[in-house]
Amino acid sequence: MHHPARARGQGLFGRARPLPAGWRQRCSHTGLFAGILASPSDRHPGSEANMSTRSDRPTTRVGDRTLGGGAPFFLAGPCVLESLDLALSIAKELHEICASRDVPLVFKASFDKANRTSSSAVRGPGFEEGLEWLHEVREQVGVQVVTDVHLPEQCAPVAEVVDILQIPAFLCRQTDLLIAAAETGRAVNVKKGQ
Repeated sequence: MHHPARARGQGLFGRARPLPAGWRQRCSHTGLFAGILASPSDRHPGSEANMSTRSDRPTTRVGDRTLGGGAPFFLAGPCVLESLDLALSIAKELHEICASRDVPLVFKASFDKANRTSSSAVRGPGFEEGLEWLHEVREQVGVQVVTDVHLPEQCAPVAEVVDILQIPAFLCRQTDLLIAAAETGRAVNVKKGQ
């Protein structure tokens, strides 16, 4: 399919920003793509060119940071935890890339991908071991962390380890889960339903 914007050197969502030198070497082993698309000033004429926040955009407090307000930030990491060493390696690389661009990072990985179409697909290390790994990433790398929750009873223990609870798209209408996540006092990222 032909995309006129791509032919003009733009991405689907606006003018692409240059990636930091060495990005391909840093990310190729993880299977991740990192980049910054158009800045808020590109999408909103008249806004500050330094990507400052806008008062009309929503923000949320995550630990000692305020995220949003039109300023870019990344929720990035592997889809599912495969090993502690790999999670630490990816988190360190992402942290380095984001810090060099002065863009906040929240490391994202799931301890259990409960939405697989095949019962034999990799789902992750499970609840207890997965939370231990996420705690290690948070402590050793010094990044904030987000992970999925699937059941109301998971919310409180997960909130003791991570900074943001994420509700998967296929669970975004589960009232008990949403209430349990909100009651933890942590930020909650509700993915849009399909």
